[in-house]
Amino acid sequence: MGAGSRRYALSLSRRSCVLASPWYCHSTAALTKVPRVFNRIIGNIPANAVPGGFEVDGRPLFIARADIFGGLHPGKCGAHLKGATVSYGDLEYHVVDYDVLVADGNFADHFIWVVCTGEFNPGPSGGTEPEYMIAGYEAGTYGAPRYIIQGKHEGGVHPGKAGPGLPCGLIPYGDKEVYCKTYRALKRIFPPA
Repeated sequence: MGAGSRRYALSLSRRSCVLASPWYCHSTAALTKVPRVFNRIIGNIPANAVPGGFEVDGRPLFIARADIFGGLHPGKCGAHLKGATVSYGDLEYHVVDYDVLVADGNFADHFIWVVCTGEFNPGPSGGTEPEYMIAGYEAGTYGAPRYIIQGKHEGGVHPGKAGPGLPCGLIPYGDKEVYCKTYRALKRIFPPA
């Protein structure tokens, strides 16, 4: 197993990609802060999309991210949604160009959800890779990282974001940015050396 395949439990769903990245891209826009390979995808969410929650009626939600207002923000997508939704500035935004997190193999073998409260600032993990999944960043020179979380709301569990400078986990729901005081953050499990 090469360094690239060991380094990520996740990978792109297209073999033609040159860069290793755990994101399946629905966008053709270029980014400089987070490496991605861009393939314009028309159609369904990939079969190996990472589940991030569910609607109150049981429909699955998957982990997505999208470019808005100069930043890259985690959010959600689902077959029943028209594109992805992300939250920003107390509102929910619907976007058609987005990325979907995909996993090769069993997702549960590589990740766990960890209960958190308040501002999320995990700090350095002490290793060469972050323990928690950074999915994006805020706009501006500071570019605060945004981590993948899931929060409970209205009988469902919804993917969203947390990170330094945010008071708690934030999820897109009902045209608003919903504040979740208690939420779960996505953490990688690294194989023993």
